[in-house]
Amino acid sequence: MDFETWLAIGREHGYCSMPACNTHDGVPQTAGELELWDNGDDPCVHVIRLYESPEQMAEAETPQ
Repeated sequence: MDFETWLAIGREHGYCSMPACNTHDGVPQTAGELELWDNGDDPCVHVIRLYESPEQMAEAETPQ
């Protein structure tokens, strides 16, 4: 199974968002989550980074 198929299955079944740039787009959040932030709470939104290659993963995850 390739990545595009895997992602489409996740989207179809409501398990994941479309890929988004956390730096430029932010992570998709519900109105309720945004309200929690506004009220000083700290809702946890899990994010999985997509790497371009195993080499990029190794570089990003190696402690500096």
